[in-house]
Amino acid sequence: MERFIKSYPVTNAVMDSEFRVSLYGASLVFQDGFAAYMARYKRAAFDLKEIGKMWIISEFSLRFSGRGPFWGESVDLELWISEKPAVKVYADFRLSSGGRVFAEGSSVWAVLDIATRKPQVVTQLLSMVEVEDELALGVRRVSVPRSGPLDHEYVHLTNRSDMDFNRHVSNVAYVAASEDALSWEYLSGRRLVGYTAHFLHESFIGDELRCQVFATDSPEVWNVEMSALGRVCCRVSMEYAPKAW
Repeated sequence: MERFIKSYPVTNAVMDSEFRVSLYGASLVFQDGFAAYMARYKRAAFDLKEIGKMWIISEFSLRFSGRGPFWGESVDLELWISEKPAVKVYADFRLSSGGRVFAEGSSVWAVLDIATRKPQVVTQLLSMVEVEDELALGVRRVSVPRSGPLDHEYVHLTNRSDMDFNRHVSNVAYVAASEDALSWEYLSGRRLVGYTAHFLHESFIGDELRCQVFATDSPEVWNVEMSALGRVCCRVSMEYAPKAW
């Protein structure tokens, strides 16, 4: 079975305050890998644009099992399509460094018609892509704890650096905003264990992204709902653990 494999250096653009690959960086890596994999078959975003189609990511989940690589080291990506594509395209992946896996994840993609924004059946479009039915996380969809009371709010004013190739706010901008919604005092003593994001609606440059942070039954799990112009754009669940390294 075919898997896509590629290595990415850890640079200052994708590292955290401890010089190791960040959640933002890990999110960029697997998404770039998916794009590169599709480009093999002339199905990258720029290829689809020529026929009036566009890629979107509707959700992804990551589980971290150890420390990520240090600045100058590499993130080694292994990515595969885990179900025959129809309307949804399931891509699972592992991130490792020096032969040690530090994160595993899953993602769900779709192709939209640019004019109508309606999802398209991609069975024929991706007929050449091989399928391997292993699930990196062991499940197709990660459950998200039910939100409790509102804890606090954070507001992010979207700007040009948040824009993606579809000219709306990129999904990694939501990743950054969700982490920014938690205090540095809280984050500095913890490590991220799990992250799940569901993308619901587009937002655009100049929109005020309102991030509402909700408590859950676990003191280390936070749900974040991000809205623009009164419409929920993204829901995120973040799980942390006390820092042990």
